[in-house]
Amino acid sequence: MKRLIRIPTNRSASFIIVLYTIIIVLVLFWASQLLGTITRDDPGQMPVILVLSILFPSALLVLSGFNFSRVVVQRRAGVPGSRLRIRLIGSFTLIVFVAVLPLGLLSSLFLKTAIELWLAPGNGIALDAGENLALEYHGDALKRLETLARSNFLSELLEDNNRDAGAIWRGVADVAPYVNAVQIIGEEGDSMMGNQELFLKDRNLLGYSGDGPLPRRVIKGRSILSWQRHLGDRTVILSSLLAENFETDVRKISLARDNWKRYSRMVGTLKGSLLIFGLFLAGPLIFMAFLISMAMSDRVIKPLVALGEATGKIS
Repeated sequence: MKRLIRIPTNRSASFIIVLYTIIIVLVLFWASQLLGTITRDDPGQMPVILVLSILFPSALLVLSGFNFSRVVVQRRAGVPGSRLRIRLIGSFTLIVFVAVLPLGLLSSLFLKTAIELWLAPGNGIALDAGENLALEYHGDALKRLETLARSNFLSELLEDNNRDAGAIWRGVADVAPYVNAVQIIGEEGDSMMGNQELFLKDRNLLGYSGDGPLPRRVIKGRSILSWQRHLGDRTVILSSLLAENFETDVRKISLARDNWKRYSRMVGTLKGSLLIFGLFLAGPLIFMAFLISMAMSDRVIKPLVALGEATGKIS
């Protein structure tokens, strides 16, 4: 009875090594594709990758099972050496199973521990708290500008004609040290006090005629909040610098929070992928165990059969 897979006896070792290398390369390639698809959360590629990941090892398992059934048929037909071939196949398969099982369990436990550490509920709570604190800090800074702009203190300070720009700035700085710039625009001229980089030009004020917050600006990586108020024929603009790297840090927190939530939704997929990886590795390894046992059985059985035939002829 012909076998589905026929290994050249004189080149069995080279054939198995080349085939093993090809299979391992394919396993690593599809494993990286599957992991990349899962971590990117790309539903478009998921069905194709999963189908190929399941079909490839399944085909090797079916091929191994089909050839093993042929060996069993040979054993029932009394073909010389078939019993030894079955024992070799069983021995190699058992060795592969015993070697792979601890590694599979260890990998599963490692992945489970890593998922529990990274996706611990406390991490998500901390990220949410960090984002909320950043939003509260931003809102509080804007609220302080609004409170000062609407206060009677500012009105009385500006209505005192005996105060020059320096006196106005000292009065504001004493009460509100968080204000980094004061800009007064009026028909009699403009007054600018504080950090010159925070002053707005006339073209930046077009379209903002009412009292209230002005659009947030970023200069040299630092966020600037401004509040505008009209006092008679003058417009007062208060500006405040937020903490250094505020924008960058908030963006990092938001990105980490989004990734944490995305990975949390993928926990079931990650754990389910363990079964696919188990099948993905079991198929090629069992197939290689079958090929090695067949190659070794041919090397052992053929000399024994030839010796038996020679002994029969002599007797």
